Amino acid sequence: MPQDHLALITSLSVEIDIYRIMKWPPHIDIRFKSFYEEVFRILLCELKNVKDLRFSIAGLSQHAGSPVQWISHDEWDWIAPWEGLASSRSWRRLEIAVPRAWVPEFEGVVQRNSVVEEQKRYRLVVGSDGWPRGW
Repeated sequence: MPQDHLALITSLSVEIDIYRIMKWPPHIDIRFKSFYEEVFRILLCELKNVKDLRFSIAGLSQHAGSPVQWISHDEWDWIAPWEGLASSRSWRRLEIAVPRAWVPEFEGVVQRNSVVEEQKRYRLVVGSDGWPRGW
């Protein structure tokens, strides 16, 4: 799409369904990490006028409620793109949606690792619970 057309986009809703490419959350393998970072690079660099974004991550495996054994670099791999996007501009709305059962886990990750000032931070919200979705 031509850059002048991309510049007209100010509001966007994006959903990635990671059911087939993400086997063992919260661990991020190298193929998924590359895809994930590229999606956020496009949002950061190509869609610079977007000020209203809901980014949904669907297809995470069922979470039984027992605590997840996070590895510190996996925590940062998940939220680093969120942090970069939040810091990149002044947002009207920046929401990251994850399945309901995963919200507390990701809230903990954000609390432990976020470097973005709280008033500039993205909001974690409840997203789609459907898993798998149409596969």
